[in-house]
Amino acid sequence: MTAHNQWATRHKDETFTSTSAILDFCREKRDKARAATLGFADFDIEVHDDQVVLVKGSKKIGLTNWAFIQLCSRIGQKPSGLTDLPADLIVPVLRYRLNDLVEREDDRDSKVLFSQERDGLIVRAFNGSQYTRVWDYQVVERLAELTVKGWDVPAATKGSRKGLYCGDRDMFCFLVNEQFRINDGSDQGLSRGFFIGNSEVGAAGYNITTFLYRWICGNHMIMGMRDVDKVNIRHVGEADQKAMDALTAQLDIYANQSASFLEEKIRKAKAFEIADNEEDVVNTVFNKRILPRRAIIAALEEAAMHEEIDGSPWSAWGLAQGVSRISQREDHASVRVNLDKSTEKILALAT
Repeated sequence: MTAHNQWATRHKDETFTSTSAILDFCREKRDKARAATLGFADFDIEVHDDQVVLVKGSKKIGLTNWAFIQLCSRIGQKPSGLTDLPADLIVPVLRYRLNDLVEREDDRDSKVLFSQERDGLIVRAFNGSQYTRVWDYQVVERLAELTVKGWDVPAATKGSRKGLYCGDRDMFCFLVNEQFRINDGSDQGLSRGFFIGNSEVGAAGYNITTFLYRWICGNHMIMGMRDVDKVNIRHVGEADQKAMDALTAQLDIYANQSASFLEEKIRKAKAFEIADNEEDVVNTVFNKRILPRRAIIAALEEAAMHEEIDGSPWSAWGLAQGVSRISQREDHASVRVNLDKSTEKILALAT
């Protein structure tokens, strides 16, 4: 449902139909960006035109909703309960928190991201000093190179909603490759797809999810997801940029893999029997701390119902597909993520 939720909830002005269009938007955001490092004594908070504004020198600077939430967090004030109040009631509370930090000589710095709009500066983000910013355009530039190699946004029932989204807070891109179907023994076969997300203001980490799938509905519900691998990196310290470069290189390898390579991976996973009987399969996977016993048994039962397509339920491929199927029926996102991660560990048993 990840791609569907983006399709269903994103505003029209955050939706793009080509990688070139979203890249132009992300580059424009970067061109308008201004950054500064501020201590708590370097700014004040006031009311201006019934809005909460940050004051620096003679400038009164507005804040996005996200920047307001981050500012509250930085000065130790919970934003819940404030957002529905008028500005003249909010500002005294925030100024009390800010002045208290100044009087206590709190020397923490904040990385503040401004945007130069037609009407003047606006604050987009209020991050901690250890925050490492990865710009959306840096991510999209890497994706644009893949479109000439058969990768594209999937078709959708509404023409303007096609899997590329970017707003003030975050970005999300959904690309698939339908040119080279992968033979897994089924009539339909599988195709490759991936999600990639980022937030240059700290609303989320940098993340990549790669997967195989059977088909995609016009509202971007993904059917028959397999071999799901998701990695998320927080924007903190130098390791973040290094991790982004490494993950992007990994994505390039995945995107350029041939169908025959993936078919060979599936063949090996189907041929590899985890154990000779169901009880030993359960014990082996459980002892490796991949899944709880209850989840393994449920996955084996599901795999047995699709043995004709996925092979033996006791094989690495068969069990992994059983886990994928029970994951897709799970309501809780955190449980789904853990189940999806476990499929990669199961498949790794065959290598």
